[in-house]
This record gives sequence, structure tokens and C-alpha cells, in this order.
Amino acid sequence: MNALAYLLGASIAANALLGWAWIDARDARTVAEQQRDQTRADATAVSDAVEALDNLAKKRAAATKPVQAAARAAAVAVQQRATQRLLPRRPSPTTTAPALQACVQRWEGEGEAMKTVIAIAAAAALAGCGTVRTVQVKVPVQVECRVQTPARPAMPLEALGLAYDVDTWVAQVIAKVALREA
Repeated sequence: MNALAYLLGASIAANALLGWAWIDARDARTVAEQQRDQTRADATAVSDAVEALDNLAKKRAAATKPVQAAARAAAVAVQQRATQRLLPRRPSPTTTAPALQACVQRWEGEGEAMKTVIAIAAAAALAGCGTVRTVQVKVPVQVECRVQTPARPAMPLEALGLAYDVDTWVAQVIAKVALREA
């Protein structure tokens, strides 16, 4: 009778451990599903934010087009005025002094340099306005983890009929313990 009591106690303990393992698996599945749902919500929020930034960038690019056109028109007007002022002039008969002629020639020589400087400055000012920066955000998104609740295995003692001997019962109990420990 002592051996039977030990085997019965071992069977009850094994059943308790199996029950705890099943509850832990169920809790782990619930936590995994909650994490999955939270990750999906976070990924959706990030996608929406990126889309909003893209729309804002497009609006700002559209808003700068009139300003760029006005800057181009102003640059053309300044270039035309500079060209008119720096055109070579014929000396009048009253300005025959050599020093005055040298000053005028020096000014005309610097006119080409001024045209170049103005053209470079206008090009540099307009080059920065036309750029649109695209930012790509890489966010890791977890894939859904489908955890299935393990099915309760068929125990060897359940298959035993009503007519059995002690040796068969002990062999079935040992098989049940080995199955639960695996």
C-alpha cells in the first residue's frame, strides 16, 4: 500500500505541475498578443507621422515657388541695371584728363568681376531654396507570433479499462510520469 500511496502522490504532483505549465503557456500567449497589438499601434502612429511630415514638406515646397520666382525676377532686374551702369562709355570731349580716363577704365574692368560676383551670389541664393529633403524612417515592426495553446495529451491511465492487474497499472503510471516529465 505504501508504494501505491507514493505513486498516487507522484501522479497528483505531476498533474499540478502540468496545470501550472498550461497556465504559464496561456499567460505567455496573452502577453505576446498584447505586445503585438501595441507594436502595431506604434507602427501605425509612426507611419501617420511620416506621412504628415511628407505633406508638410510638399506644402512648404509649393509655398517657396512664388518666392523663388520673385527672387529670380529681382536678380534679372539687378543684372540689367548693373549691365546698363557698367557698359563702356565713350569719353566726352570735355573729359580728356588721363587720370579720369584711367579711373573709368579701371571701373569698367571691375564691372565684369562685379557681374560675376552678382551672378554667383544669385545662383547660390536660389540653389538652397529648391531642395526638398526626403527622410526615410526605418522602424522595426515585430511579426505576429501565433502561439497555440498546447492540447492536453492523452494519458496512458485513461486508456486502461476496468479490468487490469497491478503490474499493468504500475507500468501505465510509470509511462504517465515519463510522459509528463518530457
